[in-house]
Amino acid sequence: MTRRGAFGIALVALLGGNPVQAAPRSLAVVGKVSVEGGVINDAFALDDSGRTLAWVETTGSGSVRMHIGPATGGRGTVVELSDFTVTPERIHFLGGQWIVVASEGERRAAAVVSGHKLGARIGPFGDGLVSDFGGKKFVTVTERNEASGRRFTIAAYRPGGGLVAQKQLSVGPEGEIAGKGLGFIGFTSGYLQALVKKPGAYNARTDARAPAQIAVYDVLGEKVGAGKALPDIPRFLDFAVKRNERPGEDLFVRRDGEGLELVGPADRLRALPLPEKLTTFEPRPIVQQVVGGRLLFSLVRDPITDDVATVGKKGARKLAFFSVEGGPGKAAALGEVPLAEGDEFLWAAGGGRIAVLRKGEGGAATLEVFQR
Repeated sequence: MTRRGAFGIALVALLGGNPVQAAPRSLAVVGKVSVEGGVINDAFALDDSGRTLAWVETTGSGSVRMHIGPATGGRGTVVELSDFTVTPERIHFLGGQWIVVASEGERRAAAVVSGHKLGARIGPFGDGLVSDFGGKKFVTVTERNEASGRRFTIAAYRPGGGLVAQKQLSVGPEGEIAGKGLGFIGFTSGYLQALVKKPGAYNARTDARAPAQIAVYDVLGEKVGAGKALPDIPRFLDFAVKRNERPGEDLFVRRDGEGLELVGPADRLRALPLPEKLTTFEPRPIVQQVVGGRLLFSLVRDPITDDVATVGKKGARKLAFFSVEGGPGKAAALGEVPLAEGDEFLWAAGGGRIAVLRKGEGGAATLEVFQR
């Protein structure tokens, strides 16, 4: 889509209090910000508290700048990115610092230090994300396909871009982790752990081995934890396929026929009922993010509703937000943001807010602040 003028970012205050609602509610607009003579890029993020927003602007003269300031608007700092990238892909917040990821043929990253300049450079790598396992780290992974199987290079970085550790993990054509006697199922915890199949204990008296078990493998520490009995084989194979739809993520939601499924934590796989029918939403990919142990995801309310047949009216198109806690595994409605016909969007969450980038068909939009 061609981008002309300013795009909009909506900041949505969502968490706190009881999120369970009898009916969807709209989120109130509490502020607006506009950008003159430039465009807002797709790379933006909130810090863990939701109070600070980082976003990238391409100015009318072609300069690429990262703005860091209050999420509700106001003055902040500016970081020049032009010498690093002209196409920033995304931004991560890590331990009081920001990491900018660029994707220009290959992914690279740069840490923002002292709040206003670029420091350590990371990469190239295949993918990168923030992991909460063992303390927050920026983790990169690169997969290479070889005749002997797949080889993953996984590295963890502290805030500021310093390397914590780097390991390689090789998976053979039969799914075995080289040199470990373990079967690879899929990555979790931001690529710092993997679910594996380990052999059951050997009984010398009976000359027999107990059934295989499922366990967690620490990638950087190269240690495997205690195992537990595998579920039935068909269910296990089904789970393994679904787990690898979003490698590295410990908790996510996916479409399963006419319903939703919650994958995780660990090897859990459950149906995820919604407060209303899934058919009232557009069949598009689900945008989602884990924030503070809670999974947030969005669906787009389909304007073509049953009202067309019953009263001849077209419904409103809206971006609806839901939250899920991994333990109970139940979805709760949080609120909705209006979407115009043809609007596209991106969003990123932090603390009690969600930043939403809405792109109209004409390219121009506004920076809006929503609140429950």
